[in-house]
Amino acid sequence: MFKSKFIDLLATFSHDEIKEFERFIDSPFFNRDKTISQSYRFFKKYYPEFNNPKFTKENFFKALYPGKPYNDSRVRNILSDLLRHGQDFITIKFTRSNPFVESTSTLEALSIRMLDTLFTKKINEAYESIDIKKHDPDEVYLFRKKLEDLKYDFYFRRSKEDKGVETTTKRGENLVFFFLLKMLKLKILLYTNEHNFNIKPDAGLLNAAFENINLEALLEYIKKSHPDEYPVLAVHYYFYVAQTDFSKTDYYFSAEKIFSNNIDKFSLREQSEMLHAFASLCIDYIHLGKFEFNKNLLDVYKKMDTYQLFSEPDKPQVITLLGFRNIVLIAKEEKDYDWLISFLERNLDKIPKESRDNMRDFSYALLEYDKQNYPKALEFISKVKYEFFYFRYDVKNLLLKCFYELDMYEQALYLITNYKLFLKQNKNISKDAKRIYSQHIKSIEKITKLKMKYDDYEAAKFKEEMKTMVPQSVKWAQEKLEDLMKKNKKNKR
Repeated sequence: MFKSKFIDLLATFSHDEIKEFERFIDSPFFNRDKTISQSYRFFKKYYPEFNNPKFTKENFFKALYPGKPYNDSRVRNILSDLLRHGQDFITIKFTRSNPFVESTSTLEALSIRMLDTLFTKKINEAYESIDIKKHDPDEVYLFRKKLEDLKYDFYFRRSKEDKGVETTTKRGENLVFFFLLKMLKLKILLYTNEHNFNIKPDAGLLNAAFENINLEALLEYIKKSHPDEYPVLAVHYYFYVAQTDFSKTDYYFSAEKIFSNNIDKFSLREQSEMLHAFASLCIDYIHLGKFEFNKNLLDVYKKMDTYQLFSEPDKPQVITLLGFRNIVLIAKEEKDYDWLISFLERNLDKIPKESRDNMRDFSYALLEYDKQNYPKALEFISKVKYEFFYFRYDVKNLLLKCFYELDMYEQALYLITNYKLFLKQNKNISKDAKRIYSQHIKSIEKITKLKMKYDDYEAAKFKEEMKTMVPQSVKWAQEKLEDLMKKNKKNKR
């Protein structure tokens, strides 16, 4: 068995591509060396694993040159030729599969050959080939700019500079649209990498360009002069501002409203990306205690469900376990039980088969808890296995809430002790997540002990203490403390 870059490339081919490449290799237009064709047939026998013990350099050479001594230099040369042909093959396939690349290449060739009628026909077809659903706006802007470049060169070669004036204007407009949109996308990506992964690259030039452009004023100009281009640019700008300054939630609402009203101006891929970006930003707001964004988050998830954009468009939809869990939790939090049950039945097959029973049992445990059917909730939650990382926390949290409601104090305190130990020993959780979970378990422990033996002073002290904690981690305990304080006040009357 041997390795080479050509084998690495061949291993990525589909079964259809294996057949297509054979026809490619056999074509005298691309290859006139019969040794290359014979060599490919040797490799084809061992596709796709390439792990047969007989798959060696020596056997490869013997199949081509029986009876001759092994020549490693010759083998390397053949592999190099095969790799070159393989790269030519995937380049041609990519060009043919990308109408933008194919069109511009053909148009350049037609223009150089002075085939005016064919050029005019082809460039009109190129404009008509633009499909907003399939191509991202920045790709469209760059393609339009390239087409205008080709038109300008076409007129220039024929000494028709007067016709190039309008073309020059359109070249500039599409260049500006492309630059603005790409810059905003990069700024969003840079912030995401820094915020989520603590990656801080040197983006001095990009930042300087961004800071020295009055984007608000420029967008207002585009809104009046090019209203069709405004929505895509505005959504990315408003989203960026909302993402980088959590106090400016009005920018979130502006971005979401413009996006919803102009969703058909975005490619399917961008629709999916923007919906996931809105969901992520809502989650950030909720972590800061802006619980009014629970509804916005659920609305975003409902759009994903309506348009079936949980994952990459034009492919069978899949939902990550974390994503499915988040949807279930927020639908339960918003008490949209009918939609939650409908979502479960329609989309459970989009997560891995081995996790479906667990996710269903977890979801119904949450539903039964909200119905105050705590024994039934315990029954469902006891079936959930911990193969999914977050279930380890979710199950413990729900168990503790059920124990609290059922006055199962001994079980609750025992689980709390184990929970604390689990958090302490777990090395695979971030510091921020550990802080949230630690505050959560601390709040559950205190509210449980207050329910066992209520004390006005301790209750008031605990209420103030929770104001310094992460709002998301103590929300449930705050609700239960309010109930306890009202109940105790009523009993004193």
